[in-house]
Amino acid sequence: MNTGFTTNLNYRHKRINWFINYGLAYRRTPGISELYQEVYNQDGTTSILSQNNSIRVTGLNNNLRGGLDYYFNENSILTGSYLWRRSDVRRITDIRYEDYLNSFNDYLGYSLRRQDETEAEPNKEAIINYKRTFAEKGHEFVASFTYLNYWERSDQLFTENEFSTQGEEIPEGSLVQTSLNDEYENQYLLQMDYVKPYASKGKLETGLRTSFREMENDYLVQEQNESGDFVTLPGLDNIFLYNENILAAYGIVGNETGKWSYQGGFRAEYTDVETILVETNENNPRSYTNLFPSAHLTYNFTEENAFQLSYSKRVRRPVYNDLSPYVTFSDQRNFF
Repeated sequence: MNTGFTTNLNYRHKRINWFINYGLAYRRTPGISELYQEVYNQDGTTSILSQNNSIRVTGLNNNLRGGLDYYFNENSILTGSYLWRRSDVRRITDIRYEDYLNSFNDYLGYSLRRQDETEAEPNKEAIINYKRTFAEKGHEFVASFTYLNYWERSDQLFTENEFSTQGEEIPEGSLVQTSLNDEYENQYLLQMDYVKPYASKGKLETGLRTSFREMENDYLVQEQNESGDFVTLPGLDNIFLYNENILAAYGIVGNETGKWSYQGGFRAEYTDVETILVETNENNPRSYTNLFPSAHLTYNFTEENAFQLSYSKRVRRPVYNDLSPYVTFSDQRNFF
């Protein structure tokens, strides 16, 4: 279920155009999944797991964005905006583990595990953008600076209970665990793009882009012992730092002659990356340069039909979950 609304207000007086908008959204998302797993033991037996998962996620999102456009003239505009966004999520995951030996005829019992997670994600974004258009159609220059501040706090409580084949609880198989995961990110992005038409249908594009990203992830998993105290699980307590600096430049040229059109270009990137695990004093710096060429050749048979030959090289940079060295602990038997 998804419910929400948005509202927008815009007002221009002389050289200044003010704008503000607000959005509120509530979502409720259920989900179910099943897993079957066989583990072949050294003694020749086979451990069988039949697992059922159910999840319920509820979330409330608030978005507020405001700013102004300043018109030096109709061809030269400076825009400043500020975005505040907050997302609050509650996630309940219930897992049922059923264990068997060799086949479903030899039932060993079951366990029930619940994850109760609350998650707060406030983030802020500030943008300054300048656009200059010229008399010639398609001739323009755009420069922008973006600052992004992101923060997420995830508190998780895990409870697990083990039961016999008759459904009686086995006290020594019970677990109570907690996980705290704090994530912080600051990102600075500066970009400039210039487009200049030439000839009758040609176009030249060039630009620069620089990006600086700083991330921190504080991770801790604890388990309740027999005396009721929470102790840290080995290997599940660390602070992960990630620093990434990217400098890039690109150029593209294209034109059209008769039924033929072409476009070719390249992008050069220099990347400097450093990852640090604070508690274990692990440091991994890397720097490298990449060149990404692209080329497109098109023959237009008619207005509706064309043949195109193209080549491009791209990079998919890892998102935060790809970078984090920590496991997702909601499932005691399957880590991600």
